[in-house]
Amino acid sequence: MTLWGGQSRTIFASYSPADERWAVWLAWQFERAEARYRTVVAAWDFDPASNYGEFVRRGVRESDLVVAVVTQNYVSSRHANREWQAALEVDPGKLLAVRVGDCAMDWLPSGVGFLDLRGVEDAGQVRRLVLDQVERMLSQRWTPRRPSSAGSEDI
Repeated sequence: MTLWGGQSRTIFASYSPADERWAVWLAWQFERAEARYRTVVAAWDFDPASNYGEFVRRGVRESDLVVAVVTQNYVSSRHANREWQAALEVDPGKLLAVRVGDCAMDWLPSGVGFLDLRGVEDAGQVRRLVLDQVERMLSQRWTPRRPSSAGSEDI
């Protein structure tokens, strides 16, 4: 059994604590019945008595997609940087950076999923844009840069 109950479509929210309201709002959008996703958000799922580093490692490894809520708070956060870098190490195709505030994006490697929501005021439009991008990313086949540890390069 996985950390998140074995559900097939899990999204791990990576965010700065200062942007928790955005992360929780997005999580509610993902978890609505028609969206069909399970969202792992530290505000809901992290037990303060446990190890946060392990929570993040398992969250990144076991999720289908990591959605980073990007603001200047996120870019400046040492912990958030570790989260998106961990997602890239596991699978560069599983990171979606969603910019919701003014900040530079030159740190983001090319080819990573990106959605810029600055200037989008309507909550319904934000929801549609995010869910459409998530669905696109989860439905596209992506081949990892290196074989998994369970596989063999000789096959």
